[in-house]
Amino acid sequence: MSENELKVYRAICEGTATTIIEVSAESGVSQASVRRAIASLTEKGLIQRSGGRKYGKWIQK
Repeated sequence: MSENELKVYRAICEGTATTIIEVSAESGVSQASVRRAIASLTEKGLIQRSGGRKYGKWIQK
């Protein structure tokens, strides 16, 4: 797991950040890097999307 993935994963696990913008602000990682990290973490089975695109959030599996 890369450093950025770890920062994003921690932000999601804490439950305070649910959107890419919030995860980016909390983790200090750019929005583009957050998108890549989320894709990687989803592929690894560590996180999943709960809810729809507009009102959903990322959660720890």
